[in-house]
Order: sequence, then structure tokens, then C-alpha cells
Amino acid sequence: FSAIGTAQHNPTQFGVSADALRSLIATIATVEGQVMAGNGLRNCYEQSYNEIDDDKQFAARMRAVIVEMFNQWEKAAEGDIPDKHRLMVIIALFIFFHLHFPTKDTSLSKLVWKSHKKVLFALSLEIVAFHLVGDILWIPCEFLMRELPSIVNAVDKKSVQFIQNLRETFYVEHCDAMLEEAISHISAAEDWQFKMRAEMRRSDVRDAATSLVVAEMMLKGARIAGVMGDLLRNVLNSSVGPLRMSKAKAYKIFSVVENIKAISQTFADCRRVLLECCQMACQQWRCHSLHLIDKARLSARESEDACRAAAFHIAIQCLLGSESRLRLCICGVALEVAQYKQAMRRIDSSQLDALLSRLETLCKIDHIIERVTDCSFLLFHRDLLHIYWNTILDRIPTRQSTDCFSMAVSDCIRYTAKSRKPNQMKRFQEEMVESVKKGFLTPLCAAIENDLRVLSHQHLVVNERDKSPQENLDFYKRIMSEPEFRLHGLVLNARDFVSCNLQKTFYDLAAVTLHDRHAYSKMAMLAKQRYGLDLIDGMLPNCSIGQSLDVVKVMRSLGEFVSNFNYCLNQQLFIEKTSPNRSLRVLTAEHMADSMRTHGLGVLNTSVNVTYQLLRSKFAVFNQFLRDEHIHAQLQKDIRYFRENLEALKKLYPPKRAEHFNKAFSQLTSQEGEPTYMDRFRMLITQMGNALGFVRSMSSGAAAVASQMKAYDTIADDIVISESDGAFFLIHCKLLH
Repeated sequence: FSAIGTAQHNPTQFGVSADALRSLIATIATVEGQVMAGNGLRNCYEQSYNEIDDDKQFAARMRAVIVEMFNQWEKAAEGDIPDKHRLMVIIALFIFFHLHFPTKDTSLSKLVWKSHKKVLFALSLEIVAFHLVGDILWIPCEFLMRELPSIVNAVDKKSVQFIQNLRETFYVEHCDAMLEEAISHISAAEDWQFKMRAEMRRSDVRDAATSLVVAEMMLKGARIAGVMGDLLRNVLNSSVGPLRMSKAKAYKIFSVVENIKAISQTFADCRRVLLECCQMACQQWRCHSLHLIDKARLSARESEDACRAAAFHIAIQCLLGSESRLRLCICGVALEVAQYKQAMRRIDSSQLDALLSRLETLCKIDHIIERVTDCSFLLFHRDLLHIYWNTILDRIPTRQSTDCFSMAVSDCIRYTAKSRKPNQMKRFQEEMVESVKKGFLTPLCAAIENDLRVLSHQHLVVNERDKSPQENLDFYKRIMSEPEFRLHGLVLNARDFVSCNLQKTFYDLAAVTLHDRHAYSKMAMLAKQRYGLDLIDGMLPNCSIGQSLDVVKVMRSLGEFVSNFNYCLNQQLFIEKTSPNRSLRVLTAEHMADSMRTHGLGVLNTSVNVTYQLLRSKFAVFNQFLRDEHIHAQLQKDIRYFRENLEALKKLYPPKRAEHFNKAFSQLTSQEGEPTYMDRFRMLITQMGNALGFVRSMSSGAAAVASQMKAYDTIADDIVISESDGAFFLIHCKLLH
């Protein structure tokens, strides 16, 4: 406004005339004075209402109504939390009455001023402020002092000084006490939820008396949620400057919010039963109300008061149909026209007021439940929302509590939809999603990854500080079993987020160090077993630091391999015979296991097939060698000699005969300088043995891979053995021993 005022000196600079600018300034000044300065109510009661301003009968009637409304509000506030909306109506009417009908009588002023001396339950806390909207606290007496400065002369100075220093002293001193009062209602809220769910599980038919009890129980739950919500709003909005609190205090606030939304969820779960009981309760209360009004109507008819009888008849007709706010409003107007408090006994009129009040309450029960369980005020304290997700892994709440707080966040998101700024709700929703991911899901991924690393290194000594407590592990499992978090229509799946995060982490780390790929494969198997996470394999090659020959390359040239390598039967390894370099290549069962981790266990079947084909060709050469005439004749000769002298030789082939046989074979050669038949035969047998050794080593490597996978396929902590199974297992072990 001041900036526009400065433009008045040079309006041509902004392309407007001086008259148009003056008109704009006058309009803005009007808006500033009537709306922005908070003078809407003052503008209403300062205007003249002509004849009503001088109507003393109307003034007396209005004063009586204000006193009656305040007495009813005060009576209700004795056993319940004061109704802020009704008190606002009373104070607004009082200010209107005082300014339009000024009087020297200060009794009404003192009566209304007492509104700040209501006691809330067991704590001697004066209810001097109410939460209106956002972070705004409305103090009735402060409002009275602003609108009616003369009221200061009608009340005591101590209370005036107390109200003046209220925001700086009282709420700061009693903030913790109000929070403790809210915490004390958590046990009552939990007990109420248990009773409501037990009532919902009842299978027998409910009668009228039971329905009345359930209706009263429902109102009690709304009352508990309302008390906790109002106390929490006062705690959060009592600070004049920035809100500062300890971690313990923040945790208490979270507990209160979770229990408020738990009550809301209980109402939603028991809605069918509640509607049925509310309908029966309303029917009972309507019957009692009709009985009281009908007695008054008959009395008016007997006294020949037709107008009053007609008004009572209209009230009866309104109550005969299904209850609604419009019907109850018409019924109330008809009763006021009939002046029912004069026509009925005092006890009957009080009972009728209570019945109509209950009917009105049940007519708007959905609105009441939504109002008392609404946690949209957290939008103006969004730091608490971020703190909740940042500390959730430290607090370890129940899964239901987490869902309840998510419902509170959804209330905040719905509240932003009222903003006229475009995409305001979408931006806040994205902010909350980012807060959940950054504060909760990302640390959850790190915690689960750390647990998987500890499990995969069980064969090593792991520091206890690196292990997660069992309580945390149980919480992680609960989150993975129920992974969905709902934020006003948007579903966040914790399992999918953790799976994608672990897949990316494992792939990135395995890509840098391929020799550790099998370790991440083990961790992926553990994640499947412990948390139910299906991690997609990155399909990276599996290597090791001591990587040797690849079995796939060996199978492609298996004949050359069995010719150039020798097999050690005891250690199950192949050593190269000769090499042009100064080092010899070695192939062990461990190397074969690494290759099978790289290519999969399917290469074992392929190796058997390739080896079979090689042995088949070698056996063909072997048969061809034995069919040679010289070899066959010499063998037949030695066989005949051995059989004829079997007893004399004691079934043992003589060494000298063997040496003679070897010399005879050594003389059989095609050309000079070439290997003899015996050397060729030895080479053939060696190659066949190497081929069989290759299959044996492959089998050992496959067994090592399978046993290693089996070792991580079962976690001892996750195995639950019953007593009967455990006893049977011990007996079986003793029998085997």
C-alpha cells in the first residue's frame, strides 16, 4: 500500500492518470481498513439497524439469550473441553449487544470475562486460548479487550495483566504440562479403541439399550480425540518465536498425532456398526422428545392456546421424519415460537434441550469426527513432518502407528488443495514424498544392506556395533511385509524402493570389482530369504583375483588341453607340461567353480557331453591300437603264458616278463625318431585320464558352488523349530552317533 502511495507523485511513469491512481489507492485503503486489519466484525456491529437500536424489549431478550447460551456453554465445559465455536458466537453477540445497547450494568461483562477460568479435567490449566486455523490462537479475553477497551474497568486488574502477558509467560510455562495432559489421554484412547473393536466383533443383535451405550461410546471417542487435538494445537502454537523442542518432546507429539489418527481409523473401520447404533439411538431420543413435546401440546390445547399448540405441532412433525439439521433447526424455531421453557416444566425443558442437542450432534457426527481428528495443523509445523521421517528408524514405531501418521500427512496435503495458487497441493505432496525417501527409505536401504553384509560375513568375526539390534530387524521385516505408505492417493512402496536401491548399489559395486560379484549374489539371496526382496541379477561376469583358464575355452579345445596338461589326482589340479614363458598355467577346482559362477552350473552338463565325445574318439584309437597284429600276437602270447603258469606265478605277473614285453613293444616303430607304440599308448591313456580328471574337477567345482549357495540359503536366526521337532532331531542325531 505504501509503495503504491509513492507512485502518486509521478503517475505517468506507470502509464496511468492521477484520477485512476487516486481511485485505486482509495479502494486499497478500504480493503486494508475493513479486511486486512481484521475489522470485519467491527464493521458489522458498528452499522445502524434503525428501529432495533432503540428496541428495549429486543435488547432484554438478547441479553437473556446471551446469558442462557453462556450458562449452557459453561455447564458443558465443566465435564468436557469448552466448545470454541459456541464461545466465539457468545462473545460476538455480547460485543454486538454492548455496542448497540450500552448500559452501566457490568454483570454481563464479568460473566463473559469468566470464560478464561474454565478448568480442563484434572489439570488446573485455564483455557484462555483456542486454535482457529493454521498457527493462529484466538484468546477470547484479548479479543474483548481489543473490541471493548472499556471492559478493563469492569474486571479485576490481575486478570487483565494476566491476559496482557499471556503469550509471553503463561503458555511458555505450561506448554510441557499441556503436552503431558495430552499424553495422559493415550491410554484412554487405546482402551476406547479396544472396546470399539470388541463391539464390532459382536455377532448378536443389538437392542435399543446397547445401541445407546455404543452411541455414547462413540461420542466419548470423539471427545478424547478433540481434547488431545486441542491440547496439541495449543502446544504447537503457544510459542511467540520459532518453535524449539527436545527430541523427547517431539516423540511425545508424534505419539499424540498417531493416536488421534488411530481413533479416526477406528471410526472408519466400525462405521457400519456405528451407523446402525446411531440410527437406533436417534430413534430412542426422538421418541422421548416427541413424548415431552406432545405433553406440552396437549396442555396448550387444553388451555385453548392455538398458536402455541400449532407451534408444538410443527415441532412434532419435524421430529417424526428422519433427523436432519434442517428439520432440527425448524423444530428449534417452532419451540422458541411456542416459548417451550414457559409452557413446560423446568426439568422437562432441560431434558428436551439435552435430547435435541444429542440429536443435533449425531446429525453432524461425520463432520465432528472429521474435525476432531483433522491433523492439517501440522502443515504449519512441517519441520515436525520431516523430523518424524528422519527419526523413524530410531523410534521403531509400530506399523499401525506409521500408517496413522501417514494419514496425518494426507490431511495436510488435502488442506493445501484449498490454496488458490496453482499446483500447490502437488508441490507439497512432492515435498512430502521426497522427505519420506530421504529421511526414511534411504536410511532403511542402508540398514538392510548393512544387515546383509553382516550375514554374508558370518564366517568372520563381526563387531557387535556393526550388527543391527533384533528389534530393528523385526521392524525392517514388518516394513517389507507391509510396504505401502499412502499419502493422499499416492502410494509409496518401500519394498520396490529398497529393491531398486539395492540392485543399483550391488550392480555399481560389482561393476568396479568383478571378483566380488559372488558376494553380492550371496547378499541378494539373503535379501530374498530374510526380507522377501526379489533382486534382479545384473548379469555381470563373475571373476576372481586368481582367475585362470576359463572352462568354456577349455571345452572348445579339450583335446589340446588333455595333451598339454597333466592331472594331479590327489590335489585335483591340472599343470601345464611345458610353456614358452617362465611360468606354467594351473587349473584347479576353485578356478572351475569361479567359471561356473560366471557362466552358471549349466556348463557342467556341456563339459560332460564334450568329454564323452572326446573319450569316445580316444577309445576308438585305443581299440585300433589293440587290433594291430604285432601287438595282438604279443598280448595273446603273454596271456597264454600267464594262464598256463597261473599257480606257479601265484597269480602275479612277473616283472621280468613285463620288461621283456616292454622291450618287444619298444622295437615296434614305424620310423626312427618317432615315439614308440608303447609311448603312444601311454600318451593315449594319460589323455583319457586327464579327460576323466577334468570331469571330476568340474564336479568338485560344482559341488563347491552348490554348497556355498546352500550355506547362504538358510539363516540360523530365521529358523523356528518346535519342541516336538527339536526332540525328534536330537533322538535322530543320537541314533546316528
